[in-house]
Amino acid sequence: MKHSPGHYFTPQCVVDLSHSSYQTNHQSAVCNPEAITVLSWNIYKTRKQNALADLRQFSHQHDLLILQEAHLGDELEAIFVENDLHWTMNTAFIYHKKATGVLIASRVKAVDSYGLRYKEPLIRLPKTTLINFYPIANSSRTLLVANIHSINFTLGTTVYNRQLHELISVISQHDGPVIIAGDFNSWSRARLFLLQTMQKKLHLHTLDESTDMDNVQSNNYGRHHKTRIFGNELDHIFYRGLEPINKKIWPVDSSDHNPIQVCFRLNQN
Repeated sequence: MKHSPGHYFTPQCVVDLSHSSYQTNHQSAVCNPEAITVLSWNIYKTRKQNALADLRQFSHQHDLLILQEAHLGDELEAIFVENDLHWTMNTAFIYHKKATGVLIASRVKAVDSYGLRYKEPLIRLPKTTLINFYPIANSSRTLLVANIHSINFTLGTTVYNRQLHELISVISQHDGPVIIAGDFNSWSRARLFLLQTMQKKLHLHTLDESTDMDNVQSNNYGRHHKTRIFGNELDHIFYRGLEPINKKIWPVDSSDHNPIQVCFRLNQN
């Protein structure tokens, strides 16, 4: 498969990344392999009170903001500019004259980006995936960071599985560390089974696996804090080639999802 910056070609879709912006005065050119702080959060189009205020606070604390249902307006862009963050967005649709989709904001500029898009079978609104690659200090490898907002309204799992398959096909060709985060809409056992299949194929770990590890600080990381439908968790962070140092879930009232925070270091093994 041939890669070209800003595009990813598949039999099902060809997607241009419709919004991207990079600040030029940032001091950090590469990721620190000893500490990469990540926050994954479905921000519900910032429709709830204090959503932007909470995001502004989180922006000070993290190297990577992995946002679903980002609603790109002047206020959101201002937060990125204030914190000198690079950002890339894959737009799903326009809502109230503003782009809405998945977005990754980072302290290090991505060296490449791919976008994927699938339409919901019933409501016909697209769901998007964004895959960015970041340089790592003292390493020839890059960090792959994928942000996915999964298909939601389906009678079966065919399209849901197809969306995951496209993601798997990209990541399976990457030999460096990987972070996959997002709102997977994994509200059924059948969907969770497909996530477990993806995990096995890509040799991924989950934060839940490290709950009882002595070397991981679990500050307020209780699975009961995760957003659920029908008793099943919707939001996940998968990783490979990295070690979690600490993790936390922030209970908030500014979205219908609680953000997940984790700090990773590069696995030297």
